[in-house]
Amino acid sequence: MATTVHDVQLVDDEIPHESFDLPVDVVATPTRVIHTKRVDKKPHGILWQYVTDKMLTEIPLLAELKEKLATSRTS
Repeated sequence: MATTVHDVQLVDDEIPHESFDLPVDVVATPTRVIHTKRVDKKPHGILWQYVTDKMLTEIPLLAELKEKLATSRTS
């Protein structure tokens, strides 16, 4: 995972994060490229507990996947 920010946006403090946030590996600024030494693992798969009914309505493929998973578990 890579991102771009301005040099003034860099901080040394730990940033609060959630289990679904992706840790950044590379940060590019106008003056340098920073390779982070992250310790958190990247999330894997879909964290269904965060998927809302609105998301399922707005993202039909997500709803289809949820239905297929539910069907495969009951088979």
